[in-house]
Amino acid sequence: MKRVLFVLTNIDRVGDSNKETGFHLPEVAHPYSILKDDFEIEFASLRGGFAPATGLESLEKDSVSREFYLHKKDLFEKTKQLDSLDYSNYDAIFFPGGHGTMWDFPRNGEIAKAITTVYEKGGVVASVCHGPAALVDVKLSSGEFLLKDKKVTSFSNDEETVIKYDESVPFLLETALVNNGASYEKSPLWQEKVVVDSNIVTGQNPASAFTVGAKMKELLS
Repeated sequence: MKRVLFVLTNIDRVGDSNKETGFHLPEVAHPYSILKDDFEIEFASLRGGFAPATGLESLEKDSVSREFYLHKKDLFEKTKQLDSLDYSNYDAIFFPGGHGTMWDFPRNGEIAKAITTVYEKGGVVASVCHGPAALVDVKLSSGEFLLKDKKVTSFSNDEETVIKYDESVPFLLETALVNNGASYEKSPLWQEKVVVDSNIVTGQNPASAFTVGAKMKELLS
């Protein structure tokens, strides 16, 4: 059975503020629901252990998120420490969003190592919303940026501005992707947008999470 690694953020605050953050629950629950029956899925984070969840308001109306939160808590409360894993064992690696990712995913050597290992063996690299923060600065063995000339999407500058986080995050994700050579695409605010380029899958926002999982399944199958 092919193996998929979900990597979650450990960050629970927005910068130096008291605003709570973490990974966004539906962006984990929906892809998980698509992949769980056909693939072996493991959960990791940089520190290991507990990963904080946000988006809990979805529990009332979103049965998929509710099912995951109520019955799969061990998956995000007891994550494996990323650097303890052998990345060559995985056929796909997935980075869900949540604002916490903007602090611990970028410019991280261990995350870059995990991504390049999976990508260069022909595996799937996927992310959604703020999850593409993990991909921004990654370079391949050739020294070229992973995303150079690749079609991608992520949480847009417009969406960041509307929710008034544009001055809270350390950088604007859309801008950073473009600056490192990616060909960025986006939909109107909050509309589903998923882009597949080679074995890289990116989704723009929470509305895109289900389809990101579906596209991962397609590529892995």
